[in-house]
Amino acid sequence: MALTYQPFAEVPAVKKLSHELHRNVSDGERLGSGLAAMRFLTAGVARRGVFRWSLLLAGGVCLLRSLTGRCPIYQELGIDSRHRAE
Repeated sequence: MALTYQPFAEVPAVKKLSHELHRNVSDGERLGSGLAAMRFLTAGVARRGVFRWSLLLAGGVCLLRSLTGRCPIYQELGIDSRHRAE
């Protein structure tokens, strides 16, 4: 048996908990990121030129952050706004 064997990894409750613990963005921030994504993407579609691609990229990053609940920058800085210690 390998040292990485995890007998309960496939249990639905454990999978759900693992998924929740990997998120590091609060629900309010996710909503804000989604709204910012819509604004960036709308502005990016309406413009022309190089600035258009910057807006579309920013919109895509905000949309990904909103949908997944994960922020790689937060992860690198050790920030977790979803699971705050009380």
